Amino acid sequence: MIVRLGSLFGLSLLVVTVGCSQPGGNPSHTSRSAGNGGVGVVDLDAVAKAIGKDLAMSAEAEQKVAQLNQELAQIQEAMNRHLAGKREELGDDLSDTQKRQLLLAKAKLESTYRDKKAIAERKFARYKQELIVQFREETKPILREVAARRGLSIVIPKNEALLLTVASEVDLTDDVVLEIRKLQPATSGDPPARLDTIPETAARD
Repeated sequence: MIVRLGSLFGLSLLVVTVGCSQPGGNPSHTSRSAGNGGVGVVDLDAVAKAIGKDLAMSAEAEQKVAQLNQELAQIQEAMNRHLAGKREELGDDLSDTQKRQLLLAKAKLESTYRDKKAIAERKFARYKQELIVQFREETKPILREVAARRGLSIVIPKNEALLLTVASEVDLTDDVVLEIRKLQPATSGDPPARLDTIPETAARD
């Protein structure tokens, strides 16, 4: 079995630059202004959880895991059949030389399986990264729009390990969530949950 996906996709590795010019529109849409040319911050992990993207990405990754594990199981089954055939070919009363041959054949098959497993794990790592990159690319236009509305020219990831404090004027997370929700089709009559009401336990392993 290959290694399963972790609970976080590491969506915070994003830096977006935007133009300094302000877009046209009603200034009243801007609830907070940080001044021209500033730096904004966004928590993409929180954005993904708030809009349900983390669950969708986890589901896609789980499907990929199942596919790769099925392929590995088929390879392992074929190897076991090959080894059983080799054992049957040698018969019951094995000489020391035949025993060594059988052990060597088994060791070779185990080495081949480890190589196949490593390849599958690399495939999954690439696939997971592709999901992350796709989400970042989908989010970039909205980030640029929200940042430009605030007069910000750069957006950096919100990282608690690096950022000691972040002013609300430059935190774009809530606004990004709202803009994405405007583009999502309504699925129920219930109002969408606010970002600050999303529980931490919403992340899936």
